[in-house]
Amino acid sequence: MDHFECNNPGCVKPAHLRVVTHAENVFRKGGLPGVYARATHCPRGHLFSEENTYRGPTNPTRVCKICRKVAGINYGKRNPERIKAQGRKYVIKHKSYVAAYRRAYYVKNKKRIDAQRSLLRQKKRESR
Repeated sequence: MDHFECNNPGCVKPAHLRVVTHAENVFRKGGLPGVYARATHCPRGHLFSEENTYRGPTNPTRVCKICRKVAGINYGKRNPERIKAQGRKYVIKHKSYVAAYRRAYYVKNKKRIDAQRSLLRQKKRESR
């Protein structure tokens, strides 16, 4: 039940009451869940559109994809050693997968990689 007309919880007039869902009741109230549900932009001003909104697998909270990406980049800049360590752990844990990926990448980009290697060899010879 919602006090649609007078917004007074103590009111019992049938004309002022309306049956609504819990979600609509939360949406209409002034608390934080209602404020976040009504928000059309993230705190930094990016629009909450379908292509710019991330919803986590376990948490339905909306997150701006642009801000999420910037936060990830900033985290990497602040913690470069931690990011490298995580990458090393992944390579160790998934050795066969990483090796297969590297082989496939080399086969696909063989000409470019060989050209880069030959240029590096030439530069080393010239610098001696």
